[in-house]
Amino acid sequence: MKLMIIALVGLLAISLEAAETNKQDDAFVDLVLRLTKSQPLEAPMYLSQEGERILVRIMEPLETKATQRFLPKTTIYRLISSNDPIHRANFSCLIIHTNGTPRHLQTDQDVINYIGNLAREVQNKNDALQLIQLFADLRSYRIVLSPPGKKDCRKPEDRPKPSPFDYKFMVDEGADYHIHATMMVDAYSGSYVRFAFTLYKAPGSGVDIAERSLIHVRNYVY
Repeated sequence: MKLMIIALVGLLAISLEAAETNKQDDAFVDLVLRLTKSQPLEAPMYLSQEGERILVRIMEPLETKATQRFLPKTTIYRLISSNDPIHRANFSCLIIHTNGTPRHLQTDQDVINYIGNLAREVQNKNDALQLIQLFADLRSYRIVLSPPGKKDCRKPEDRPKPSPFDYKFMVDEGADYHIHATMMVDAYSGSYVRFAFTLYKAPGSGVDIAERSLIHVRNYVY
């Protein structure tokens, strides 16, 4: 019986890894197809990044459970921009407040600065997890709970040490909230990042990224 249980656990782990790899492959294929088939915007938009003008190919409403929870009266658009859809795409979001100045969030730090203003609304552990889910949604990242089946393309010495928080989405509560999450941040390279966030309780306020470690890269993108 014990051997059977061990075997079943092993099969379950293999199945989860295969499912995660399939999700990554599907995300990449779906994204490339969407970008290559997308119709030009009626009024073309370009983003500036490191001196390069990048065409916005898709602009779509972004609404999730986390946006409904923390930003119910805010209009949010996801922007997907690329000059080479086969090899790379950039995700950002446009925040539009009624009678306010639009905000374009392009980086992790942009989003952290923005959601820091919402930290006061966090009352418990579930709220803390939802706020980090909001971070993932605004960055178009996907929180993952199992490792991909395909190997890391980097040399062992170039990889960070494994952590007990890899492929977890959890929160520890003490004087502040400490949230751990692994997210797939890029479908092209199959990049997975281990995040650690600190969410400060009153009388403090705000959110910080305490750790951002690239724990898996499936392939290099040139």
